[in-house]
Amino acid sequence: MSILGQLTHPDTELSPVAPSGCLHVTVATPVHHINRWAKAAEGSQGPPTPVKTIISTFNTNTIRLLPRCTELASQASSYEISILGIQEHRCVHPDEEIRFTEVEGMHLITSSAWRELATMSAQGGVGLMVNSKAKEALRGVVSVSDRILTAEFDGNPVTSVIICYSPHNSSEEKEVEAFYSKLHQAVTSIPAHNFLAVLGDFNDRVY
Repeated sequence: MSILGQLTHPDTELSPVAPSGCLHVTVATPVHHINRWAKAAEGSQGPPTPVKTIISTFNTNTIRLLPRCTELASQASSYEISILGIQEHRCVHPDEEIRFTEVEGMHLITSSAWRELATMSAQGGVGLMVNSKAKEALRGVVSVSDRILTAEFDGNPVTSVIICYSPHNSSEEKEVEAFYSKLHQAVTSIPAHNFLAVLGDFNDRVY
């Protein structure tokens, strides 16, 4: 399994803040990228104080059960993660294109997983978990496909996040090509002046 945190800004800092097996890759954006998220101190006439935002990504291997979802929210909160990209949540909700759920003070945002035809077991699903500041800055969420989700956050510049879950390398070539075509469309649709983070499980192998 490979998890990618791809950022377009050259000053981006990569900082591992979580133990192995918990949250694999963490990306901390420079403070000036998200200065609209902070508020001026009470009684202050000056501009808001910039704050650092931590962006991370994690293949959850299901958070359908409440204890697992609660544990994830608790861990994300304890490591002060603002935006957590999620793959394989396996929560099926076909009647809701985007579902918003509050968990332990964090906000879970998901597009629906799907069911494997032979066994009807839940598979895949992408989403993100954000803290309250990120939720306030959230401009919108779009389900590009069942494997790709995009979100946009207010800031200077605007922060765009793409969460994706690639087909396995045993998948049919047509399915893999369709995924990367959709991913390319999603990336190229982001304005060039936005700060872009691509958070995904690309199911790669390192030999």
